Amino acid sequence: MKVIYVISDISTTGGRERITLEKVKAFEKYGITAHIISHKISNKEAITHYFSDKVIDLGINDFNNKLLNKLIKRPFRKILFKHKIKHHLKKLSPDIIISLGDAYSDKLKNIYPSCQHITEVHGSYDLFFDTSKKSRKKTRIAKVKKFWHNVSQNNHMVILSEVDAEKWQFPSISIIPNFIEHRSLYEKDKQKRFIFAGRLSPEKGLDLLIETWRNIQRKGFQIELDIFGEGMDLLPIIKQYGLENMISVHPFDPHIIERYQSYLGCIMPSRSEGFGMVALESIHQGTPVIAFNIESGLRDIVKHNRSGLLAAPFDTEEMAEHIISLYDNDELAKSLSDGARKHSMSFTEESILPKWMALFENLVNQT
Repeated sequence: MKVIYVISDISTTGGRERITLEKVKAFEKYGITAHIISHKISNKEAITHYFSDKVIDLGINDFNNKLLNKLIKRPFRKILFKHKIKHHLKKLSPDIIISLGDAYSDKLKNIYPSCQHITEVHGSYDLFFDTSKKSRKKTRIAKVKKFWHNVSQNNHMVILSEVDAEKWQFPSISIIPNFIEHRSLYEKDKQKRFIFAGRLSPEKGLDLLIETWRNIQRKGFQIELDIFGEGMDLLPIIKQYGLENMISVHPFDPHIIERYQSYLGCIMPSRSEGFGMVALESIHQGTPVIAFNIESGLRDIVKHNRSGLLAAPFDTEEMAEHIISLYDNDELAKSLSDGARKHSMSFTEESILPKWMALFENLVNQT
């Protein structure tokens, strides 16, 4: 059986890109011939430690950020996409194409109708359909309609979390969480410091993270936090609140998984999460997660007082209290570390991959 993923840029540093690379590698173990077709690859070094022979770069760049040039080039990009991807699809002859709802994904079924098409959704339902901000309402509604149009062209939808299951109204849908490759733990002493890893963007709640550390500072604790990621510049606000001695910002690390085990806890102050790959990677390394109890896939991963601690949504005071309790209580830290590792075993390749194999077989038999 042949499976192809189509994604806008496989080399970016998000969770969906990392898990897509891992899935293609894992599918091969089950006898699936899998490839990734990426509209562009902006950072080739980011995927060299994977298996670049399985990644096809269409080379469809954004040209530049000038609006006029974007408008002029947009029709050309669409034509180029259709021409290039058609060539590769004919050559690879897939049984299943999985798209992630990116640009032009609605064209795939017309370009290559002789296989099954799946849309895999990594964002939360509420994030996709949030039109609450009036200044962006029209733009957001247009994007929602476009996304739903893209999704509706395909045969099947895969979502990551039970939390969103009832919200999506799609006739053919499966819930298949992301998985973690099982790794052996090597005993390391936990540093009494915390880690945040991910995109430095508004939905990740960086403002709430800074406010949490202000609360910690007000309570008289000197607890250190390492932030790993790319995006918005946090240094000005860190300096504004005098947190330079507590918070350090570092570039994204492609080997971030190997870092988690050294930390006391991983902080996830997200406003929304489709699943929370960072949380899963962290608990598998025996590092509990402290997060807000929002309606998201985090609830599947972060079990309160078992694999982490949950604060009321956006309550930075309660989150600060959880961090301090973990910092101050060695017995709690050991209990949550052990519980985190144990809970992560529900999300190993061996637990999750059979669900993908069953779905593939079912869809191919319908062809």
